[in-house]
Amino acid sequence: MTMSNHNSKGVMGVLLAGGKSTRMGRDKANVLVGQEKMLRVTRDTLVSSDVRSVSIVGASIDENDSSSAIFLQDIYPELGPLSGIHSAMTHVAARNKEAAEDSQVDGLLIVPVDMPGIEPSLLSRLATHGQKQSCISCFKLIDEVMYFPLYVPVAEEIMLRLDGLLNRATKIQEVNTASQQSTKDQSLSIKHFLNDYPVEFLETNMKEAFFNINTEQELSMFNAANR
Repeated sequence: MTMSNHNSKGVMGVLLAGGKSTRMGRDKANVLVGQEKMLRVTRDTLVSSDVRSVSIVGASIDENDSSSAIFLQDIYPELGPLSGIHSAMTHVAARNKEAAEDSQVDGLLIVPVDMPGIEPSLLSRLATHGQKQSCISCFKLIDEVMYFPLYVPVAEEIMLRLDGLLNRATKIQEVNTASQQSTKDQSLSIKHFLNDYPVEFLETNMKEAFFNINTEQELSMFNAANR
């Protein structure tokens, strides 16, 4: 895996916002965290971590978004976070072919929309480490691995493997639909995908920063704790 520089300006922030929000019962990206939509809160945190740019994958384009965020759609819809990572990396790979060397993106700093409490300092630390070591990186809380936020180097091998997995999953999905079956493809989990790569873990004790909001109850808990 190659890289062009060792500062966070070579990193694109990726906000994953294409989930089904089944447990919430409504689009998580648009629920209010305090007085702001969760998507905007998490986006602003990514911007504050000093990344080169931010892409938002899977969300509807917000005409009122005054930021310079790039809105992308999943190339392989409804296949989870790996699909969002693949779409962002595909976009970056195409962009890098046209960009000058000093403006290329060599890593993705990936955050799901439902982590509005993540700290910019944690994101900056993760991006700096991952970019310096040119390796996939995430955090560990004592003995618990936190798979998000996640740093992934932009590498053709990773992109091709993602494309192969997602293409296969799409075909399985089509067969399941035709036969009215519902078989979950375990190979699409982040944990399963990372098993095939060396991953570096950064220790932290900031457990509250990794709080996920998946339900109305969790949203109420987060808002109450952050008044």
